[in-house]
Amino acid sequence: MNITDALVGIVLSLKNTKFDSDVIFQSKRCLLDYIGVTYAGANILKNSNKKIDYVFDCKDKTTSLLGYGKKSSLINSLFINGFSSHVAELDDGMNSGIIHPGSPVISSLLPFAEENSIVGLKLLNSIVIGYEVTSLLANIIQPSHKLKGYHATGTCGMIGGAIAIATMLDYSEEEIKKTISNAVISASGMLKVLEDNSELKPYNVAKAALNAGVAAIMAKSGLNVPNDVFSGESGFLNIFSNKTNLDLLTNYNTNDLYINKIYVKPYSACRYCHPSIDASLMIRNDKKYSLSLVSEIVVHTYELAVKNHDHTFIENVSSAKMSIPFSIAVSLFTGNAGILEYSDEYISNEEIKSLMKKIKVFSSDEYTRSFPQKSTTSVEVVFLDGTRLLRTIDFPRGEPENPLTKEELEYKFSSLMRFSDISEDRISELINCIWDIEKNAKLLYGILN
Repeated sequence: MNITDALVGIVLSLKNTKFDSDVIFQSKRCLLDYIGVTYAGANILKNSNKKIDYVFDCKDKTTSLLGYGKKSSLINSLFINGFSSHVAELDDGMNSGIIHPGSPVISSLLPFAEENSIVGLKLLNSIVIGYEVTSLLANIIQPSHKLKGYHATGTCGMIGGAIAIATMLDYSEEEIKKTISNAVISASGMLKVLEDNSELKPYNVAKAALNAGVAAIMAKSGLNVPNDVFSGESGFLNIFSNKTNLDLLTNYNTNDLYINKIYVKPYSACRYCHPSIDASLMIRNDKKYSLSLVSEIVVHTYELAVKNHDHTFIENVSSAKMSIPFSIAVSLFTGNAGILEYSDEYISNEEIKSLMKKIKVFSSDEYTRSFPQKSTTSVEVVFLDGTRLLRTIDFPRGEPENPLTKEELEYKFSSLMRFSDISEDRISELINCIWDIEKNAKLLYGILN
């Protein structure tokens, strides 16, 4: 089987599909969430004096840098919006693919959509296709891909973003295949970014969006590409994974779309921390709970959530967002785990530091076997008098089985935009514009600047 040709066939089938109203609404939800998260990420970068909005010197001012109140070149917007979209750790994701599809896909699409005045429905359809390809590839190669040290958001997200651009711009079948080949050859992203005091995790998304754009542009160059970039000893599958599930490709069904399987984050932390946060907040609301009487806290979760997420030495905000102990401690201390709680103020708080020392995180064989169908995590707080409070979470808030309502999503969006110093009138305008983007795409592109 030529895997590249099989994927091209799926892409063409998706491009010719008229998605139903529920799928289109889900695409709007993803777009709304992405914009709020990206604005917040840009604001965090500006306030921390991280100067990345001038990475590429440019004279062209054609596309919006979200959250910066200005326009830049297409290349700059791809990179900067991609970076900003992953800074706050609030972007959507998918457990089975161990990936964040929205940040690379929509970061890739929006600058091209704005520059080409793409109508709203075409943008929404392209978002669906981008999520689909990104998630399909991730599910084919995970969890081996992660265990080998790769970041699927950077690798598969870039490929999905490039294909989304190609479909939105009505590329031919040959050009779509060339786009795929260019993207696959450029795929990169290491999980080394999670170690030490690194702040480079969003860099994988920035590169993904940038390379997606370049891959799509290069498809117009006329250069020949490998016949099947996925197969063989030096192909994508062999290099990036020790175990693949190609049945997902051969048995692919367009009636079971991946965009309906994503989670939306209510908390500003790695998704592996969210079940523990939910459990901690439930314990905090129990009338028997008392912070001053806590003796120890024992966490049991699935294996993938432990490595790089059980640390109690917090070096910076990026480290805090990756830490289950910090997430539990700040949740119990403040009653929240939003964007304001993952800050230097709480990282340096002595009570939170003391509480973190009482937290132990263990891998459970039972919970590991149930992942990714469930994200089961138990948090047990043991008090000085020996009494205990135990809460177990199977589906954290934001999962398809426990989704945020439209009103909750709008609240998240509004909170992030207020955090980014956007006026109430502009927030309402953006919300209304996105829910009715079929008529308002041009207005949306203008507002984003």
